[in-house]
Amino acid sequence: MSNLNKLIIILLLFLTSLTIKGEVGNPTPFYIHSRLQSAGKPFELSPERNRYAQLLALSEYGTFDLPFEVAKIVTPDLGYIDGRYVSIYPPGFTLLALPFYLIGKQFNLAQLATYFLPSLFAIISIIFILNIAKSIGLSQNTAILAGFIFIFGTNSWAYTTSLSQHLITSFLLLISIRLLLFSSNFWYSGLIWATLAFAACVDFPNVVIFLPVLLATAIHYLFVQKKLTSLVFNMKLSFFYSSIVMLPILFAWGYYNFQVFHKPIAIGLQTVHISSFDDNNQPIYKRSGNIAQLDRLIQPGRLMNGLSVLLFSKDRGLIIFSPVMFMSLWGIKQLVKKNRFIAMTLLWSIVLTVLLYAMWVDPWGGWAFGPRYLIPAFALFSIFLAAAIEKYRKNWIFMITFIILAVYSFLISGLGAVTSNAIPPYREAVGIGSYYNFLRNYEYLIQGVSGSFIYNTFLRGFISLPLFYLGLMSVVLCIFFLLLWRVKKSESIFFFEKNIGWEKIHLQKN
Repeated sequence: MSNLNKLIIILLLFLTSLTIKGEVGNPTPFYIHSRLQSAGKPFELSPERNRYAQLLALSEYGTFDLPFEVAKIVTPDLGYIDGRYVSIYPPGFTLLALPFYLIGKQFNLAQLATYFLPSLFAIISIIFILNIAKSIGLSQNTAILAGFIFIFGTNSWAYTTSLSQHLITSFLLLISIRLLLFSSNFWYSGLIWATLAFAACVDFPNVVIFLPVLLATAIHYLFVQKKLTSLVFNMKLSFFYSSIVMLPILFAWGYYNFQVFHKPIAIGLQTVHISSFDDNNQPIYKRSGNIAQLDRLIQPGRLMNGLSVLLFSKDRGLIIFSPVMFMSLWGIKQLVKKNRFIAMTLLWSIVLTVLLYAMWVDPWGGWAFGPRYLIPAFALFSIFLAAAIEKYRKNWIFMITFIILAVYSFLISGLGAVTSNAIPPYREAVGIGSYYNFLRNYEYLIQGVSGSFIYNTFLRGFISLPLFYLGLMSVVLCIFFLLLWRVKKSESIFFFEKNIGWEKIHLQKN
């Protein structure tokens, strides 16, 4: 990576830091419940409260269960089992966040330090996009531009501001793709197994999303013998032996499940759910959890409606929030030409992500900014976007369309990052008389509702929130046009070599 690219990466980390939600302090459960749950606050939505509650319980109370005062901040998605309150989320995110929390606590910055985690992993994801693109024959200039658009041109930016698992999933997915590009051996395969196991500990649906990477790894161990009348498939057993690398993760997860659910394999969705507490602190039950419930989480009959929600709807649709991602489609053919193996792996992961959440019981993602479930797919699509930009960077029709869609996407993404992710879906917004997409964010902007620590702490008394937003977007657009200028100026040539039967492309600059 060139020194200029390193400087750009540092600048992007600083840029995401400007919108991180929070305030100075080590907030107690009572303070969170009473002061930090409204729109624009760091705990405006239950996913943030759920994960932070796990941190509080583990670090302050030494237990995996949620003490009553901690449990109160988690509703309406609080789990209840055998007389105990528990988080419905797996522990992977908590494990990653715990060091940030403990270090931040020493400086009275526990909440802010913890919320820095997604932002940090988002920027590291750009580095992996850059590395993957370079490894398959794309220039660094187009790759860093595509990575920049992944973070700042989609709703990913809004989810760098709070505790979200989606950017961690994106990071792990990119790691697994990068490992796939190394020569196959026991340890690389083992690391892919381990990445899959940890990804499942971060978010259960990741098991499905990561399957194409695992199958692509298996292909390296598959040999085909052609006989007179048939084909014989053989696979090296070392592929299965390498899965032993993930056992420590599975054992740790099993131990957590034993402590919380009293069985090694369990998920929080199987618990009783508590929506709130009454005036006497008695739980109000939302629904009963049981194994039959899992069958209703994913149903093929929801597919067409879910696709409409994720891609075209007016409250969550990709075409409304991040239309620049559609330009990635022009890179599919180019990437298939360069490295069919990796291109097909990326495509299948994207397809499974979209199909899984299209069939999900709640494709809207609750109260959310944009199609949050598609953030990992955006990370992979950015590699196709890099291929498209590199191929068509001298095609003025493509570039003008790309620039218009990118600028629009930046402006929408910035609205979410500066204000709030608490945007109701259409079906709920109608009942409460609220906007249901970025128009609600615009309303927050005019009202001065922002979760940004930097703005609220240092700038609110000097400039208005709309002016802060315009200043931030000016910086984003300047960086975008700088990166675009570098792409237009760059020239590259490619050469090919064979490796394990697959055609791999390496880049040399003039």
